[in-house]
Amino acid sequence: MLPKFYGLVTREHFDSIHAQTCERILSSIKTNRGQALSYGQAQKPWNVFLKVYVDWARRPNADLAQKLGPLLHVPLDSLLMKFMAREFRAEYDARIG
Repeated sequence: MLPKFYGLVTREHFDSIHAQTCERILSSIKTNRGQALSYGQAQKPWNVFLKVYVDWARRPNADLAQKLGPLLHVPLDSLLMKFMAREFRAEYDARIG
């Protein structure tokens, strides 16, 4: 999926590739009990990989990494989500809940 990031670097294009990759993860990986992953479970490893690959390692090259950096999705976990729900209830309900 990484080569598709070359060329058109927009929020819409990035989000489209991100969603396609999450769908590929959902269709090919199951839990250790053979159950389907949730969308959040599918996107977390992808987001962590992109954080390390693009933001930390500055790959695939420094120029592209600089353009992709602001588009990266934050790898969220349950602690952060609980904090957001508690501290920003209206926004959480409107956007996530």
